[in-house]
Amino acid sequence: MNIRFLTIISLFAAQLAYANGNKDSVIVADMHLNTKGMQMRMPAYEVEKEDGYTGIPENTANKIMTCNLTKARKELSLVTGIQSNGRCFCVLDMNNNRDFSDDYCYRFRLSEDDTIDEFSKQPLVYDTGNGKKAALWIAPLFEWKDGTEREDISNLQCWINFGYTYECDINIGGKDYHIDIYPFGSKHYQYNINKTLKESKYVGTPARIGNVCLNVTDIDESQQACTINIRTINGTEDLPTVPNEGFKAPVFECKDIKGKPFSLEKERGKYVLIDFWGTWCNPCIAALPTLREIYEKYGKKIKIVSIATDLDSGHSVQHAIPTLKSVIKKHKMEWTNIHGGLTLEGPIIKKYMIESYPTSVLIDPDGVIVSMDSGTQGLKDVEKVIEKIFENDNNN
Repeated sequence: MNIRFLTIISLFAAQLAYANGNKDSVIVADMHLNTKGMQMRMPAYEVEKEDGYTGIPENTANKIMTCNLTKARKELSLVTGIQSNGRCFCVLDMNNNRDFSDDYCYRFRLSEDDTIDEFSKQPLVYDTGNGKKAALWIAPLFEWKDGTEREDISNLQCWINFGYTYECDINIGGKDYHIDIYPFGSKHYQYNINKTLKESKYVGTPARIGNVCLNVTDIDESQQACTINIRTINGTEDLPTVPNEGFKAPVFECKDIKGKPFSLEKERGKYVLIDFWGTWCNPCIAALPTLREIYEKYGKKIKIVSIATDLDSGHSVQHAIPTLKSVIKKHKMEWTNIHGGLTLEGPIIKKYMIESYPTSVLIDPDGVIVSMDSGTQGLKDVEKVIEKIFENDNNN
């Protein structure tokens, strides 16, 4: 169960702590706009009253719609229709004057394709709130409503596509790094480096490539620039504590469900596998046999810790939720089990910035995260890492 969209605000607050950590150098890098980047979109809704709009192209049928673009803090009006020659049109009221005659007119023909999205984007200028201007690059996108005839324009659902990315290139110690930055929602961003990270990181969360730690922080779309913190890693002791692969794992102390004290710090010197899960989460339950296999095969070499969470008031599922003890008994979870609190508010959950369940975290004897994956396949990927580790140990 992925709860990314419901947890982004809580996670963003946690990321700020990592963004403010030690850093060796800071650079401001230019960002280059790529309007063909990832797709994000908002739905447009037909308005009940069409009074006051002018400049609508000649047509045999049309409808006025509006779309609330929260990132730009603007409500955009648009008109779409079909003309007597069978060609369709769509006009976005980019200057918000309720006159479509001074705006660009997209023209297209009805298609059997599920999506009609061959339109070029244009800039919608908006105030960033600090006296500066930025642009949201937008274009219409159409999809046929399910189960409707694909010959009637009224059956087309209109969206505003505003997906785009920023790219920047930097050189550190003679090595080039290409960074892709993706707007996420109305205020947040994610980034990837050299397209090598398994999952994009939220801006403010460091990423490690080899012995270099990079942290993209302040994004200024009005200046098309970003701030990048750079640190060269010299040994394990120089690593910051961040819940990402290649960094020191956040430590914690608590009691397991039997009341026995547990300290991650005291497990130094051995591998530790932490499984974040919940009895409410079907993929988590499906992953337990794999976890059991790992325990049976490597239980003497790895400390396995399952941290179960409860659903908070903002989440619900449609099936009955079994009790924690009943699941532990049924699946013979004979390793350490900890109750981690609520999905959003549990202190360990916050430390590890858990977004998806299940999430598996493998920590090496030096306390460094060597693998972190989500989902049932994620645990199988971690199992492959474990197999490789002990296969190499046996060969040595």
